[in-house]
Amino acid sequence: MAIGHFLFRGDKTACGGRILEGCPDHQFFDKDMACEGHKVTCGKHPGHYRICGGLDSDEIHGKRVAGTLHSRCSCPCKSRFIPSIDDTYEFSTGAAKADTAQSQVVEFPVLPGPIYDPQADNVTDTCKPEDNPLLNGVYIWTETTSAGHVFVSVHENNNIFLYTYGRYGRTDKSTFTGDGILDFFQDEDARKYYRYELYEMGARAFRIDDADPKIIRKFFENLWNGGVTPIQTPNMQDGTKRRGRTIDKYDVTGSNCTTHSVEGLKFAGSKVFEHGYTSTTTQLPIDIEEDFTIPVSLQRYLESKSADFSSILVVEMTNTFKQQYPNTENKSPQSIGGSAKNSTICCRFRCCCWLNIPLLRRYSRRFIGKHLR
Repeated sequence: MAIGHFLFRGDKTACGGRILEGCPDHQFFDKDMACEGHKVTCGKHPGHYRICGGLDSDEIHGKRVAGTLHSRCSCPCKSRFIPSIDDTYEFSTGAAKADTAQSQVVEFPVLPGPIYDPQADNVTDTCKPEDNPLLNGVYIWTETTSAGHVFVSVHENNNIFLYTYGRYGRTDKSTFTGDGILDFFQDEDARKYYRYELYEMGARAFRIDDADPKIIRKFFENLWNGGVTPIQTPNMQDGTKRRGRTIDKYDVTGSNCTTHSVEGLKFAGSKVFEHGYTSTTTQLPIDIEEDFTIPVSLQRYLESKSADFSSILVVEMTNTFKQQYPNTENKSPQSIGGSAKNSTICCRFRCCCWLNIPLLRRYSRRFIGKHLR
Protein backbone atom coordinates (compact mmCIF):
# COMPACT_ATOMS: atom_id res chain seq x y z
CA MET A 1 0.00 0.00 0.00
CA ALA A 2 1.44 3.39 -1.04
CA ILE A 3 0.29 6.83 0.07
CA GLY A 4 0.13 9.50 -2.62
CA HIS A 5 -0.78 13.18 -2.53
CA PHE A 6 -3.17 15.00 -4.82
CA LEU A 7 -1.63 17.90 -6.75
CA PHE A 8 -2.83 21.49 -7.07
CA ARG A 9 -2.12 24.61 -9.09
CA GLY A 10 1.02 26.22 -7.69
CA ASP A 11 2.65 22.95 -6.57
CA LYS A 12 6.31 22.74 -7.55
CA THR A 13 8.32 20.25 -9.55
CA ALA A 14 11.53 18.82 -8.12
CA CYS A 15 13.47 20.76 -10.76
CA GLY A 16 12.07 24.12 -9.65
CA GLY A 17 9.09 24.43 -11.99
CA ARG A 18 5.47 24.96 -11.04
CA ILE A 19 1.99 23.75 -12.01
CA LEU A 20 0.27 26.67 -13.76
CA GLU A 21 -3.27 25.38 -14.19
CA GLY A 22 -6.00 23.67 -12.20
CA CYS A 23 -9.76 23.22 -11.99
CA PRO A 24 -11.29 26.28 -10.29
CA ASP A 25 -14.54 24.37 -9.66
CA HIS A 26 -12.69 21.64 -7.71
CA GLN A 27 -10.73 23.20 -4.86
CA PHE A 28 -9.20 22.21 -1.56
CA PHE A 29 -8.25 25.02 0.82
CA ASP A 30 -8.92 27.47 -2.05
CA LYS A 31 -6.39 25.76 -4.32
CA ASP A 32 -7.40 24.44 -7.76
CA MET A 33 -6.98 20.69 -8.20
CA ALA A 34 -4.62 19.70 -11.04
CA CYS A 35 -5.27 17.06 -13.70
CA GLU A 36 -3.29 15.38 -16.47
CA GLY A 37 -2.70 17.76 -19.35
CA HIS A 38 -2.52 20.90 -17.24
CA LYS A 39 0.39 23.25 -17.97
CA VAL A 40 3.64 23.11 -16.01
CA THR A 41 6.90 25.06 -16.14
CA CYS A 42 10.37 23.59 -15.71
CA GLY A 43 12.99 25.03 -13.40
CA LYS A 44 15.72 24.59 -15.99
CA HIS A 45 14.18 24.61 -19.45
CA PRO A 46 12.07 27.47 -20.87
CA GLY A 47 8.55 26.98 -22.17
CA HIS A 48 5.46 25.12 -21.05
CA TYR A 49 5.05 21.40 -20.43
CA ARG A 50 2.20 19.14 -19.31
CA ILE A 51 1.25 16.90 -16.44
CA CYS A 52 1.50 13.33 -17.71
CA GLY A 53 -0.54 10.60 -16.04
CA GLY A 54 -3.22 10.55 -13.39
CA LEU A 55 -5.46 8.38 -11.22
CA ASP A 56 -7.61 5.97 -13.24
CA SER A 57 -10.19 6.00 -10.47
CA ASP A 58 -10.69 9.77 -10.22
CA GLU A 59 -11.56 12.21 -13.00
CA ILE A 60 -12.56 15.86 -13.38
CA HIS A 61 -14.23 16.88 -16.63
CA GLY A 62 -12.91 13.75 -18.31
CA LYS A 63 -9.31 14.30 -17.18
CA ARG A 64 -7.59 12.04 -14.70
CA VAL A 65 -6.73 13.75 -11.41
CA ALA A 66 -2.99 14.28 -10.89
CA GLY A 67 -1.20 12.62 -7.98
CA THR A 68 2.36 12.22 -6.81
CA LEU A 69 2.35 8.46 -7.42
CA HIS A 70 0.87 8.64 -10.90
CA SER A 71 2.01 11.89 -12.49
CA ARG A 72 5.21 13.37 -13.85
CA CYS A 73 6.12 16.54 -15.74
CA SER A 74 6.72 16.17 -19.49
CA CYS A 75 9.75 18.51 -19.31
CA PRO A 76 13.16 17.07 -20.27
CA CYS A 77 13.80 16.41 -16.57
CA LYS A 78 10.77 14.07 -16.29
CA SER A 79 10.46 15.62 -12.86
CA ARG A 80 8.24 14.41 -10.03
CA PHE A 81 5.92 16.83 -8.22
CA ILE A 82 6.20 18.12 -4.66
CA PRO A 83 2.80 18.36 -2.93
CA SER A 84 1.88 21.44 -0.92
CA ILE A 85 -1.24 20.13 0.82
CA ASP A 86 -1.67 17.00 2.93
CA ASP A 87 -4.55 15.65 0.82
CA THR A 88 -3.72 11.98 0.33
CA TYR A 89 -4.93 8.84 -1.43
CA GLU A 90 -3.97 5.18 -1.19
CA PHE A 91 -2.78 3.01 -4.05
CA SER A 92 -1.99 -0.68 -4.19
CA THR A 93 -0.95 -3.05 -6.98
CA GLY A 94 1.19 -6.12 -7.15
CA ALA A 95 2.17 -5.97 -10.78
CA ALA A 96 3.58 -2.52 -11.34
CA LYS A 97 6.92 -1.28 -10.13
CA ALA A 98 8.97 1.85 -10.28
CA ASP A 99 12.14 3.04 -8.59
CA THR A 100 11.32 6.46 -7.15
CA ALA A 101 11.74 8.24 -3.87
CA GLN A 102 8.01 8.11 -3.15
CA SER A 103 6.90 4.63 -4.12
CA GLN A 104 8.12 1.16 -5.05
CA VAL A 105 4.80 -0.16 -6.29
CA VAL A 106 3.47 2.14 -9.01
CA GLU A 107 4.10 2.08 -12.74
CA PHE A 108 4.29 5.54 -14.25
CA PRO A 109 2.77 6.61 -17.57
CA VAL A 110 4.77 6.63 -20.78
CA LEU A 111 6.29 10.07 -21.24
CA PRO A 112 8.13 11.62 -24.20
CA GLY A 113 11.24 9.75 -23.09
CA PRO A 114 11.92 7.15 -20.37
CA ILE A 115 11.64 8.12 -16.72
CA TYR A 116 14.58 5.89 -15.92
CA ASP A 117 17.46 5.83 -18.37
CA PRO A 118 21.02 5.24 -17.08
CA GLN A 119 22.43 7.66 -19.65
CA ALA A 120 19.84 10.39 -19.16
CA ASP A 121 19.96 10.00 -15.39
CA ASN A 122 23.69 10.64 -15.16
CA VAL A 123 24.24 12.92 -12.18
CA THR A 124 26.05 15.50 -14.31
CA ASP A 125 22.96 15.92 -16.52
CA THR A 126 20.32 15.93 -13.82
CA CYS A 127 18.20 19.07 -13.67
CA LYS A 128 18.63 20.55 -10.21
CA PRO A 129 16.91 23.59 -8.67
CA GLU A 130 20.24 25.41 -8.52
CA ASP A 131 20.42 25.27 -12.34
CA ASN A 132 17.58 27.78 -12.42
CA PRO A 133 19.14 31.23 -13.10
CA LEU A 134 16.24 32.90 -11.26
CA LEU A 135 16.35 30.61 -8.23
CA ASN A 136 17.78 33.34 -6.00
CA GLY A 137 18.52 37.02 -6.41
CA VAL A 138 17.57 40.64 -5.81
CA TYR A 139 16.07 42.38 -8.84
CA ILE A 140 15.18 45.98 -9.58
CA TRP A 141 12.70 46.57 -12.39
CA THR A 142 12.37 49.71 -14.49
CA GLU A 143 9.87 50.69 -17.16
CA THR A 144 9.59 53.99 -18.97
CA THR A 145 6.15 53.80 -20.53
CA SER A 146 4.44 57.14 -19.88
CA ALA A 147 5.74 58.32 -16.48
CA GLY A 148 7.40 54.97 -15.88
CA HIS A 149 7.69 52.81 -12.79
CA VAL A 150 10.29 51.08 -10.60
CA PHE A 151 9.84 48.15 -8.24
CA VAL A 152 11.88 45.46 -6.48
CA SER A 153 11.54 41.69 -6.27
CA VAL A 154 13.47 39.07 -4.32
CA HIS A 155 13.77 35.37 -5.21
CA GLU A 156 14.62 32.87 -2.48
CA ASN A 157 14.63 29.22 -3.56
CA ASN A 158 12.27 30.12 -6.42
CA ASN A 159 9.82 31.86 -4.08
CA ILE A 160 8.95 35.40 -5.18
CA PHE A 161 8.65 38.41 -2.87
CA LEU A 162 7.61 41.48 -4.89
CA TYR A 163 7.36 45.04 -3.56
CA THR A 164 5.81 47.82 -5.65
CA TYR A 165 5.10 51.31 -4.29
CA GLY A 166 2.95 54.01 -5.84
CA ARG A 167 -0.17 56.16 -5.87
CA TYR A 168 -2.56 53.23 -5.97
CA GLY A 169 -5.31 54.97 -4.01
CA ARG A 170 -6.31 58.53 -3.18
CA THR A 171 -4.53 61.50 -4.78
CA ASP A 172 -4.88 65.24 -4.46
CA LYS A 173 -6.29 67.37 -7.28
CA SER A 174 -2.89 67.87 -8.88
CA THR A 175 -2.12 64.11 -8.61
CA PHE A 176 1.41 65.05 -7.47
CA THR A 177 0.78 63.70 -3.98
CA GLY A 178 -1.46 61.10 -2.42
CA ASP A 179 -1.53 57.95 -0.33
CA GLY A 180 1.79 56.14 -0.65
CA ILE A 181 0.76 52.49 -0.93
CA LEU A 182 3.12 49.51 -0.88
CA ASP A 183 1.82 46.33 -2.53
CA PHE A 184 3.47 43.09 -1.37
CA PHE A 185 2.86 40.27 -3.86
CA GLN A 186 3.77 36.59 -3.76
CA ASP A 187 3.01 33.43 -5.76
CA GLU A 188 0.44 33.91 -8.53
CA ASP A 189 -0.04 37.61 -7.73
CA ALA A 190 3.67 38.18 -8.33
CA ARG A 191 3.74 36.10 -11.52
CA LYS A 192 0.77 38.02 -12.96
CA TYR A 193 2.48 41.30 -12.12
CA TYR A 194 5.68 40.11 -13.82
CA ARG A 195 3.79 39.34 -17.04
CA TYR A 196 1.93 42.65 -16.93
CA GLU A 197 5.17 44.61 -16.56
CA LEU A 198 7.14 42.52 -19.07
CA TYR A 199 4.62 42.40 -21.89
CA GLU A 200 2.32 45.39 -21.42
CA MET A 201 4.68 47.96 -19.93
CA GLY A 202 7.99 46.84 -21.45
CA ALA A 203 9.76 46.56 -18.10
CA ARG A 204 13.39 45.55 -17.80
CA ALA A 205 14.88 43.56 -14.91
CA PHE A 206 18.37 44.00 -13.45
CA ARG A 207 19.92 41.70 -10.87
CA ILE A 208 21.83 43.51 -8.11
CA ASP A 209 24.46 41.08 -6.90
CA ASP A 210 25.70 42.92 -3.82
CA ALA A 211 22.30 43.48 -2.16
CA ASP A 212 21.47 41.18 0.75
CA PRO A 213 18.11 39.50 0.00
CA LYS A 214 17.19 39.02 3.66
CA ILE A 215 17.92 42.64 4.55
CA ILE A 216 15.99 44.08 1.62
CA ARG A 217 13.04 41.85 2.47
CA LYS A 218 13.22 43.10 6.04
CA PHE A 219 13.29 46.71 4.78
CA PHE A 220 10.14 46.44 2.67
CA GLU A 221 8.23 44.05 4.91
CA ASN A 222 8.81 46.25 7.95
CA LEU A 223 7.31 49.14 5.98
CA TRP A 224 4.41 46.95 4.88
CA ASN A 225 3.73 45.54 8.35
CA GLY A 226 3.84 49.04 9.81
CA GLY A 227 1.33 50.36 7.28
CA VAL A 228 -2.46 50.47 7.40
CA THR A 229 -5.16 49.09 5.14
CA PRO A 230 -5.61 51.64 2.33
CA ILE A 231 -8.79 53.64 1.96
CA GLN A 232 -10.39 52.15 -1.14
CA THR A 233 -11.18 54.16 -4.25
CA PRO A 234 -13.41 53.21 -7.20
CA ASN A 235 -10.43 52.49 -9.47
CA MET A 236 -8.30 50.64 -6.92
CA GLN A 237 -6.98 47.33 -8.26
CA ASP A 238 -7.93 44.07 -6.58
CA GLY A 239 -4.30 43.30 -5.76
CA THR A 240 -3.97 46.58 -3.87
CA LYS A 241 -7.21 45.97 -1.98
CA ARG A 242 -5.89 42.59 -0.82
CA ARG A 243 -2.15 43.17 -0.52
CA GLY A 244 -1.66 46.93 -0.24
CA ARG A 245 -0.73 48.98 2.83
CA THR A 246 -0.56 52.76 3.11
CA ILE A 247 2.93 53.47 4.49
CA ASP A 248 3.44 57.21 3.93
CA LYS A 249 2.54 60.18 1.74
CA TYR A 250 3.48 59.87 -1.91
CA ASP A 251 5.18 62.89 -3.49
CA VAL A 252 6.14 62.69 -7.16
CA THR A 253 9.12 65.01 -6.59
CA GLY A 254 10.81 63.12 -3.78
CA SER A 255 8.94 60.16 -2.30
CA ASN A 256 7.98 57.86 -5.15
CA CYS A 257 8.53 54.39 -6.58
CA THR A 258 12.09 55.19 -7.68
CA THR A 259 13.25 56.69 -4.39
CA HIS A 260 11.78 53.85 -2.32
CA SER A 261 13.34 51.16 -4.53
CA VAL A 262 16.78 52.78 -4.50
CA GLU A 263 16.59 53.34 -0.75
CA GLY A 264 15.79 49.66 -0.24
CA LEU A 265 18.84 48.56 -2.24
CA LYS A 266 21.12 50.92 -0.34
CA PHE A 267 19.71 49.69 2.97
CA ALA A 268 20.52 46.13 1.84
CA GLY A 269 24.18 47.04 1.44
CA SER A 270 24.40 47.60 -2.30
CA LYS A 271 27.23 49.89 -3.45
CA VAL A 272 25.98 50.00 -7.03
CA PHE A 273 25.07 53.69 -6.71
CA GLU A 274 28.49 54.67 -5.37
CA HIS A 275 31.42 55.67 -7.55
CA GLY A 276 34.19 58.22 -7.59
CA TYR A 277 36.85 60.04 -9.54
CA THR A 278 40.12 61.87 -8.94
CA SER A 279 40.03 65.66 -9.00
CA THR A 280 42.18 67.10 -11.77
CA THR A 281 43.02 70.13 -9.61
CA THR A 282 43.68 68.60 -6.18
CA GLN A 283 44.43 65.03 -7.30
CA LEU A 284 42.29 63.86 -4.40
CA PRO A 285 39.69 61.09 -4.74
CA ILE A 286 36.08 62.28 -4.81
CA ASP A 287 33.35 59.86 -3.75
CA ILE A 288 29.87 60.23 -5.25
CA GLU A 289 26.60 58.57 -4.36
CA GLU A 290 23.90 58.69 -7.02
CA ASP A 291 20.28 59.49 -6.19
CA PHE A 292 17.36 59.12 -8.56
CA THR A 293 13.76 60.29 -8.57
CA ILE A 294 12.48 59.21 -12.00
CA PRO A 295 12.57 55.79 -13.71
CA VAL A 296 14.20 56.86 -16.99
CA SER A 297 17.32 58.19 -15.23
CA LEU A 298 17.63 55.05 -13.13
CA GLN A 299 17.19 52.79 -16.15
CA ARG A 300 19.93 54.59 -18.08
CA TYR A 301 22.25 54.28 -15.10
CA LEU A 302 21.56 50.55 -14.71
CA GLU A 303 22.10 50.04 -18.45
CA SER A 304 25.53 51.62 -18.19
CA LYS A 305 26.44 49.62 -15.08
CA SER A 306 25.34 46.33 -16.65
CA ALA A 307 27.60 47.07 -19.64
CA ASP A 308 30.57 47.78 -17.37
CA PHE A 309 32.38 44.45 -17.07
CA SER A 310 35.07 45.85 -14.78
CA SER A 311 32.70 45.48 -11.82
CA ILE A 312 29.83 43.09 -12.45
CA LEU A 313 27.34 44.16 -9.80
CA VAL A 314 24.45 44.73 -12.22
CA VAL A 315 23.28 42.04 -14.65
CA GLU A 316 20.31 42.54 -16.94
CA MET A 317 17.95 39.54 -16.67
CA THR A 318 15.01 40.67 -18.82
CA ASN A 319 15.31 37.91 -21.42
CA THR A 320 15.71 35.27 -18.72
CA PHE A 321 12.50 36.42 -17.07
CA LYS A 322 10.71 36.30 -20.41
CA GLN A 323 11.87 32.70 -20.89
CA GLN A 324 10.55 31.61 -17.51
CA TYR A 325 7.43 33.79 -17.64
CA PRO A 326 6.27 33.54 -21.26
CA ASN A 327 3.47 35.67 -22.67
CA THR A 328 0.79 33.00 -22.27
CA GLU A 329 -2.06 35.53 -22.37
CA ASN A 330 -0.80 37.24 -25.55
CA LYS A 331 -0.49 40.60 -23.84
CA SER A 332 0.28 43.58 -26.06
CA PRO A 333 2.37 46.66 -25.24
CA GLN A 334 0.35 49.60 -24.04
CA SER A 335 0.23 52.54 -26.40
CA ILE A 336 1.77 55.70 -25.01
CA GLY A 337 1.25 57.95 -28.01
CA GLY A 338 4.88 57.91 -29.05
CA SER A 339 8.29 56.58 -28.12
CA ALA A 340 8.97 56.29 -24.43
CA LYS A 341 12.56 57.33 -25.01
CA ASN A 342 11.49 60.50 -26.81
CA SER A 343 8.65 61.44 -24.49
CA THR A 344 8.87 64.88 -22.94
CA ILE A 345 9.93 65.61 -19.41
CA CYS A 346 6.40 66.71 -18.56
CA CYS A 347 5.28 63.14 -19.29
CA ARG A 348 7.88 61.86 -16.84
CA PHE A 349 6.32 64.04 -14.16
CA ARG A 350 2.75 62.99 -14.92
CA CYS A 351 1.95 65.52 -17.62
CA CYS A 352 1.95 68.93 -15.91
CA CYS A 353 4.61 68.90 -13.23
CA TRP A 354 7.32 70.34 -15.51
CA LEU A 355 5.13 73.37 -16.23
CA ASN A 356 4.48 74.05 -12.54
CA ILE A 357 6.89 76.97 -12.13
CA PRO A 358 6.35 77.48 -8.35
CA LEU A 359 7.21 73.83 -7.83
CA LEU A 360 10.47 74.04 -9.74
CA ARG A 361 11.59 77.14 -7.85
CA ARG A 362 12.15 74.87 -4.85
CA TYR A 363 14.92 73.05 -6.70
CA SER A 364 18.27 74.24 -8.01
CA ARG A 365 19.51 73.82 -11.57
CA ARG A 366 21.95 71.24 -10.24
CA PHE A 367 19.05 69.16 -8.81
CA ILE A 368 17.07 69.34 -12.05
CA GLY A 369 20.08 68.42 -14.18
CA LYS A 370 20.99 65.51 -11.94
CA HIS A 371 17.56 63.95 -11.74
CA LEU A 372 16.35 64.63 -15.26
CA ARG A 373 19.44 63.75 -17.20
